[in-house]
Amino acid sequence: MPDTPASSSPADAEAAPQTWPAVTGPGHSTATSGLPPVAGSTVAVAVPTSSNAVVALILAIVSWAICPVISAIVALVFASMAAKEIQAGEGRIAGRGLVTAARMVAWINIGVMAATLVIGLLVVAIIAIAAYSSN
Repeated sequence: MPDTPASSSPADAEAAPQTWPAVTGPGHSTATSGLPPVAGSTVAVAVPTSSNAVVALILAIVSWAICPVISAIVALVFASMAAKEIQAGEGRIAGRGLVTAARMVAWINIGVMAATLVIGLLVVAIIAIAAYSSN
């Protein structure tokens, strides 16, 4: 049972804060939530996300509207830098999913632009052939 200070009335006993025994050792930490640590529990630690991964994803998305091929290529460069940063961080840096998404969006954009270019050239060639053969 937790230790509580001696009180003279029941109202004082309810208002008095409870103190929990300290738990030490691996996997234990003192939480600031007021709850006691549970034996064998772990505390989630916030891992920072790679800023290069965020920039890569933003550029890959923006590449659909502004400078499609150039923005997509720059997004791939940032994604590569982020992947190296995450690999070197050995779990201390997050963002692998952002890197994957940025690469997918950028490559799809490059593929769509390449297909559009090829189709456009074919249409121009067909029009040129049709115009030449009608003379």
